[in-house]
Amino acid sequence: MSTREWFTNLPGSPSIKLAAETSGVDRDTISRQLKHDQLSAEIVIKLCQAFGKSPVDGLVETGHIIPEDFNRAGIIGALQRATDQQIITEAGRRMKTS
Repeated sequence: MSTREWFTNLPGSPSIKLAAETSGVDRDTISRQLKHDQLSAEIVIKLCQAFGKSPVDGLVETGHIIPEDFNRAGIIGALQRATDQQIITEAGRRMKTS
């Protein structure tokens, strides 16, 4: 899906004017970026927030990130927050099922 298509598929199919007013993004900026069939990640996030859409979905749908980016971030964060005992317990569980 092109970025222009993504924009027109926002909830309520807003015009550029309405999207700018609702999101607080400059109308000319949205228009200029859409002419090049792209929107910056920052604008995608603001548009998603303004129209009740998940910013994560918006970033994936516009090609700024891939779903695997979140999986890696989640795993690394979880491992960093896990206690040594939690890691040992999980490693033991995995060894038993192998």
